[in-house]
Amino acid sequence: MAHTAQSRTWRRELAEVLLDEGDREAFLRMLEATADIVAAAEQIGVTAGQIYGRMRWDAPFRDAVDEMLAKVCRAKKFDRCGSAVGYKRGGRCRACKTAHHSPR
Repeated sequence: MAHTAQSRTWRRELAEVLLDEGDREAFLRMLEATADIVAAAEQIGVTAGQIYGRMRWDAPFRDAVDEMLAKVCRAKKFDRCGSAVGYKRGGRCRACKTAHHSPR
């Protein structure tokens, strides 16, 4: 158990070095410009996996990404934001993802 906690702490410290506050702000600006997590991550020199990994445990960052995705949702131009059709048309905000992955 101690090893797990120690390893988690080490990984998060490394994540802070690789994706510091300035990088997170730059990522959000790129996300606003591209509306695409993968493209925005590539623009700042990190992987989408690093972004998604950070979003798992960094709630303020996750919320900021979700807010930006809602702001720039591609489905809004089709008036389909928050629907499964919106997701198919490129909407990646929380509302579109939730509609796309609705319970069966």
